[in-house]
Amino acid sequence: MVNFLFGIPIILIGAFLLSLTVNSFGTFGNIIMNIAGIAILSSGALIIRGRKEKHTP
Repeated sequence: MVNFLFGIPIILIGAFLLSLTVNSFGTFGNIIMNIAGIAILSSGALIIRGRKEKHTP
């Protein structure tokens, strides 16, 4: 449950960075921002997909 609560905001931040384009950054800055967005988005997915807690019966 905790992984889910940490993962969702990280995914939202990554999606925001991926979709953002700023003219003052130039082409190279936008490429770096897209790469950072993809990295943050995938890290959020890995956090959510992480190890499941084992429940003892």
